[in-house]
Amino acid sequence: MGILDIFKKKVSSSSNAQNNINPFGGGDGSSIENAVIINAQSTLNGIMYEHLYISKIHGEKDTKWKLIQQQLLEVGGRHYDAMRISIINNEIIVYYFDISNFYGKMI
Repeated sequence: MGILDIFKKKVSSSSNAQNNINPFGGGDGSSIENAVIINAQSTLNGIMYEHLYISKIHGEKDTKWKLIQQQLLEVGGRHYDAMRISIINNEIIVYYFDISNFYGKMI
């Protein structure tokens, strides 16, 4: 089972789950070229999905991982979040999310 297979289950309490839309696409987030594509209708849902993706891999936020830095990048006309996290053993990992689908959408 690949990492994206974990996320093919419905995500409850979101508009995407109600519409049976998988909120995750693309790659594993290890680089911009392999960014996780977030399919969200709003910035609020998009941020929730970014945190959910990381939590599915590393566990509960602020217990098993902490967000150190979030940086907005624009590459080739697309928008990305680079999220630098620290996991429980103090290892630093960066995840890249393609946020073009919801960037600037407040509702």
